[in-house]
Amino acid sequence: LQPGVTVARHASYLKSCFEAAFPLEPLAALLLEAGIREYYTSTEACSIGLFERGSIDLHGFHSADNRKFVRPSLKGLIKFFKEAFLKSAFPVKEGQARAQESQEQVIAFFTRRFDALTSSMIGKAAELADQRFRENPANFDCIGPLLSQNTIIELDGIPDDEQKSLMMAFLLTAIFERRQAEDQERRMKGPSGDQDLKHVFVLEEAHRL
Repeated sequence: LQPGVTVARHASYLKSCFEAAFPLEPLAALLLEAGIREYYTSTEACSIGLFERGSIDLHGFHSADNRKFVRPSLKGLIKFFKEAFLKSAFPVKEGQARAQESQEQVIAFFTRRFDALTSSMIGKAAELADQRFRENPANFDCIGPLLSQNTIIELDGIPDDEQKSLMMAFLLTAIFERRQAEDQERRMKGPSGDQDLKHVFVLEEAHRL
């Protein structure tokens, strides 16, 4: 969760990223956005207020004695979404065979998509980010280094077009969130004479994304 960005806005952006990569039916899209919000706000997961603004202090681990799941993280989101959120969204009572079948179908639908995601380059990148956070949680910043210097991002290492689109969606969203939060902080401080150009982003062959 980027510094200065609310959970409500971040959840909406993330849902849009997933939709861009693998189109979802309206119900599935609503479920995904609700599940992302629930992951960030639930006391069983990240326990962050819906309109609370992100900061490094809100990142950590799901339990003090279990550093396997970074909070928040892609791995943690998927685990919570499948094992907690979907089962609460589709409750099943004893003897409700059709409800049980519907729940299993929905879980299977998202499981296939999340499995494809975690086994891809994006999943590997998420694991690397989690590992770097474990090594230095107090100073972790996955976007700052990209914005502190001239940077070229090459996508040839991601062969699948859907994965490539999703990676760029995540990256563009993260950059947009960061710059938007910085602009809002600047505005809250009052008028400033600093109007210099801050950022230029060139996206080559954008039609492929």
